[in-house]
Amino acid sequence: MRTASRQTNRKPHKSRRTIGGLSRSPVAVCLALTLTVCACSKSKGSRDNELETPSPSQSAAEPTRPAPSGAIATPSSDSTQAAATDDPDRPPPPALTDGAVRALVESWVAAQNTNDFDRYATHYAERFAGTKRAGDKVTHFDRKGWLADRKLMFKPGLHVAATDVELHVVGATARVRFVQEFASRSFADRGTKELIVASSVNGPKIAREEMLQSQLLAREVAASVDNWHVHSQVLFLGQAVEAKAIKPVGSLHRDLADRYIVEHPVDTKQLKAEQRALIGQAVTTLASDGSACEARIESVVARVDVVPHFGMVQRWEGTEGNPASTDAEIAADLWAMTGPSVATLAAKLDGCPQAVWASRKPPAGRVLGARRSLGVVSKLLQARLDELPETRRIQHDFEQENPLGTTTKWYAERGITVVDFEAVDGVQTAIASTSAGDGCAEFSAALTVLFEVDVRAEPKILRHVVLGERVLSPVLALDVDGDGQLELLTGPDDFMQTVGLWRRKAASSYDSRELWSLLFWDCPC
Repeated sequence: MRTASRQTNRKPHKSRRTIGGLSRSPVAVCLALTLTVCACSKSKGSRDNELETPSPSQSAAEPTRPAPSGAIATPSSDSTQAAATDDPDRPPPPALTDGAVRALVESWVAAQNTNDFDRYATHYAERFAGTKRAGDKVTHFDRKGWLADRKLMFKPGLHVAATDVELHVVGATARVRFVQEFASRSFADRGTKELIVASSVNGPKIAREEMLQSQLLAREVAASVDNWHVHSQVLFLGQAVEAKAIKPVGSLHRDLADRYIVEHPVDTKQLKAEQRALIGQAVTTLASDGSACEARIESVVARVDVVPHFGMVQRWEGTEGNPASTDAEIAADLWAMTGPSVATLAAKLDGCPQAVWASRKPPAGRVLGARRSLGVVSKLLQARLDELPETRRIQHDFEQENPLGTTTKWYAERGITVVDFEAVDGVQTAIASTSAGDGCAEFSAALTVLFEVDVRAEPKILRHVVLGERVLSPVLALDVDGDGQLELLTGPDDFMQTVGLWRRKAASSYDSRELWSLLFWDCPC
C-alpha cells in the first residue's frame, strides 16, 4: 500500500481565472444545463478498460506531460478506439495537466460561441450522463440524448461565458468549477457549473458536467436559511468553511454503497462568529412521521460527501498492478479535488436518531407526515395525470422512440405513486409521480405533479402544479416561516440524493430551495 507520508508531496494543480477572456459584461445568465457525463453501459465490469485514472502516487513521482498545443485531439475512428480499449498491454492514460484541462474548457466555450456543434460534441467522453437544470426543472440524459437536446440550442444569438475558473487536478482526473452565463434568444440563466474531466487515449474529455444552480433572469430566490437536512444524526448546515479554520488531517468513512465521506476537524476559534455560536445550541428536529425531538449541536466539522468517478475508485482498489490506497491517501485525493471550496459545515447532534429536518425554532402550526395514498383520491389523480399536456408530450416522445405501434403507457413498468397529507380545512394536498428508464442509452422520463383536492364531499380536484420532470419523494408538510402556508420537504431523491424545500409562490406555482445534495462524479447507469 502507498503510505500516508506521500500526501505531503502530492499537491493538486489549482488555479483560478477567467476562461478565454470571457469576462464580458455579465448577462445575468447561466447555463440551463447540469450535465452529468457518462453514456456508460449498465455492466460495471465493462468500465475497467476505459478512462482509467493513474494513481496519485504515479502523478507525484513522474513529471506530468506538457499539454498539447492544440485544444482537443479529434477522436479516432470506432475501430481504432476499440483496438485501443481491448489492448491489455496499452499504457494507462497520461496524467492531466492544468494547461490541458484549461485548453479543453476554452475549446468547449469557443465551440458554443461559434455555433460549432460538431466541435462541441468532441469534448465529451463516450461514457457520459448529462443533467439539464433550468431553474427547478431537472432532466437527465445519456450522451446521445444530451447531444440531441443540446443541438437545438446551436442557433445565432447563443452566448456562453465561464468566469472565476478553479481547477483541481489529481492524476488523470480533474474537477473544474466556474460561474457560467448562458444566453440565447429565448432563455438566459446564470450559476456555478462543475465539470469532472478524465484523461483518455484521445486527450482529456468531460466525464461529468453539472450546473449546480440555475438562476433564471429576474427569478425570485426564496426560502429561509434556517432549515437544515439531517441524516444519521448529522446536521448539514450548508455553510462554507474558511480555509484557515480547517485542520490539515482528515478522516475517511463510507455511507451507502458508493458514497465516500471526508471529514476535517476545524479550529473553532477561526470560524465565523455566527458559526461558533451554533456549537452547543439547541435545535428542534422532525422525523419523517412528523414527530418532534429536541437535540443539541455537539460539535462541527468540515465535510465532503462524494461519489467518485469510477476511474478514481479503480486506482484506489489497486488495478493494473498498482498498490491499493490507504484510507488516508483516499481522503487526501478527495480533499485535493474538493477542499475548502466545496466542504461545508456539518454538526453532530447529541440525540434524535430519526431526524430528517432541523431548525433553531420549531415550525408554526401542525406538521404533517406523507403517507401512501390509496382509494378514491389516488384513482382520481392517476386518471387526471394522463390528461395533462406534460404527460401527453412524454407519451408522444415515447411512441416516437418505439415506432412499432406500441400502445403501452410510457410509465407502465413502474406505475404511478401517489402520496398525500392529512386534509386541512377540507383540502388535501397529494403528489403523484412516475418515471421510466434510467437515462442510460434508453428512453427515460419522469414527472411529479402536486394536486389540491377538496375532500369534504365527493373528491374534486381544485388545482394542480407541475413540480418538475423528475421524481420527488414528499416527506413532510410544515410551515417553516409562519406565513400560514405549508412548505414541502422532499427527498433524498435521484442519484444525487437531493433534499429540497418547496414553497408556494402563487396559486399555480412552487419555488424550491435545495437543502442538500452529494457531489456525484460518476455515471448513474
